[in-house]
Amino acid sequence: MIAKTTTGRSFDSALGYGAADLTVQQRQHKQPKVALLDSYNLISYSWQGMAAEMAAVAQGSRCTTPVWHTSLSAQPGEQLSADQWRAAARQYCTAMGADPAQHQVAIFQHHDTAHAHVHIYINRVRLDDGPALDTSHNYARNVKTTRQIEQDLALRALPEQRTSLRDHSGQTQANRAAIAAVLTQVLATQKPTSLAELTADLTGQGITTQLATNSQGIYGISFRQGNGQPVKGSAVGYKYRQLVTQLEANRAEYQAEIERLKHELEQKPAVVEIPEPDAGQQAEINRLRHERDEAYAKRNAMQEALLNHRPKTIIHEVEIIKEVIQSDPADQTQIEQLKQQLQRTYQAYVQQKEKAEKLPDLVDTLVDLRQQYDGLAAQLGQLQLALEQERLRYREMSEKWAAHIEKYSGLVDRYNALKESRQAQAPTPSISPVVAPASPASRPDVDGSKGVDKDWVASMRYRLRLAAQESGNWAQFTSQLQSASQTKPPITRRKGTDGQFIYSDKNGQATAAELGFKRGELRQLIEAPIQRKKEGPSQRQ
Repeated sequence: MIAKTTTGRSFDSALGYGAADLTVQQRQHKQPKVALLDSYNLISYSWQGMAAEMAAVAQGSRCTTPVWHTSLSAQPGEQLSADQWRAAARQYCTAMGADPAQHQVAIFQHHDTAHAHVHIYINRVRLDDGPALDTSHNYARNVKTTRQIEQDLALRALPEQRTSLRDHSGQTQANRAAIAAVLTQVLATQKPTSLAELTADLTGQGITTQLATNSQGIYGISFRQGNGQPVKGSAVGYKYRQLVTQLEANRAEYQAEIERLKHELEQKPAVVEIPEPDAGQQAEINRLRHERDEAYAKRNAMQEALLNHRPKTIIHEVEIIKEVIQSDPADQTQIEQLKQQLQRTYQAYVQQKEKAEKLPDLVDTLVDLRQQYDGLAAQLGQLQLALEQERLRYREMSEKWAAHIEKYSGLVDRYNALKESRQAQAPTPSISPVVAPASPASRPDVDGSKGVDKDWVASMRYRLRLAAQESGNWAQFTSQLQSASQTKPPITRRKGTDGQFIYSDKNGQATAAELGFKRGELRQLIEAPIQRKKEGPSQRQ
C-alpha cells in the first residue's frame, strides 16, 4: 500500500476532484466511478456542502493550508472490500494525528485506474480549538503507517527500497572518501565559523558546495570535487544540520577567545617587586662582575694583538682565542631552547594580534545583532497580542457556528413536523414552490405505485412547463429535461405500456395526466415559440 500526501488552501477544488465533478472535456478523457465511502463530523452529503462546512471551521484559524489530501492506493490486482477501505482510512487518519472525533474527514473511492485507491480529505483545523494537524516528515510517517496497515489487514507488503549498483562502485566510494577527508581536515584545522568561510576553505582544496533550499529555507548541502559526481552531506558523514552545529561551536570558541584576549588587554600589568640581595648574593654578583671585567680585558688585549702582530702570527692567535673562548655545550643547548621559545612566543603574538584586529568588527556586529534582537522582540510582542485577539475572535465565531447549527437542526425538525401534519390533513392540491428537505433522510418515498406526493407533483409540473416554454421542438424539450443546470434534478421521459409518456426523476414518477396536463397541452407549449415566429410582429400587434 502506498500513501501520497499534499496540502492546499481550497476545499472546493480538492473535494471537487475527489467527487469527480469534472467538465465535459475532462469526462471525454476520464470516466471515473466514484463512491463516498465515509465522512466524519460533516452534515452535508454533497461535496459542495462538505467543502463549505470545512471552510467555515478553518476560517477562524491561522492555518494557511488547511486542506490535507492523501491518496491511499493498493497494489495492482489487490482488491479490498468497502469495509476494509473504511478501516484502512480510519487507521491512517488516527496514525497521522487526525483523530476522526476531532477533525472533519471525507473519504471517496475511485475506480478509474488499474489499482484500487481512495482519496482522504482532512481538515487540518481541529473542532476543539486545538493545534492544527502537523505536516512535518510526511513521507517517513506515510511509509510507517502504510506498513502497519498492511500487517493489520493482511495485505501484500511492498518490497524494501534498494540502492543503485552505482552507489557501491569503487570510483563512487573513492570520491566520497576523498571529500570526507578534506572536509574533516578543514573543520579540524581551519575551524570556519560560517558557511561562507567553509565554502571558501573548501574551494581552496578544489571542492565546491551546493545548498538545497525550499520555501522554508536551506535544508541540505552537497559537495563536488573537480568534475566528479556531487555527493550529499549525509553520504560523507556531515548533514547540513551537523555542519551548522559545528560552525556554531567554532564561532562560540572564537568568541570566547576574543573575550579572553579582551579581558587580558583590559587588565593592568602587575608590579613586580625585586628584593635587595643579601650578603651571599652580593658576593656572587661581585664575583661575576670581576669575571666579566677580566673577559673584557682579555678580549681587548686579543684585539690589540691581532691588529699589531704580523700576519703570520694571526693563525696561531686565532687558535689561542678559540681555546680561550670555547663555548660550553650546556650553554649551546640553553641557547637553542631560548630560540625555540622565542619563536613560539612570536607565533602566538602574531595570532593574538590577528585576532585582536578583528575585535572591533566583532563588537560592531554584536551591537547590530543586539539592535535586531530588540526589534524582533518588539515584533514578537505585537504578534502575541494579535494572536490573542484572533483567538478571542475564533471563539466568538465558534459559538455563533454552534448556534447556527442548533437553529438549523430546529428548522429541520419543524419542517418535518409541518410536512407530516400537512400530509395527515390532506389539503387541496395547489402549485407551490419546492421546499428542499433538511437532509436526504427526510425526502418522501414517491413512485407510481405508492401514490404521488403533492409537493413533488407541483414541482414537476412547474419544471416541465418551464422546459417546454424554452424549447422549440421535441428534441430540444428532451435535452432541456436532461440538463441538470435547468431542471435540477434531471427528468427522464419514457413511454409506458399504455402508450402514455411517464416523467420521472430520482424523487418520483407520474404520467402527464397525473401531473395535471391536458392532452396536447405540452405540445402546444413547445410549439408556441414557432407559432409566434410565423405570425410576425405586425400580426401579433
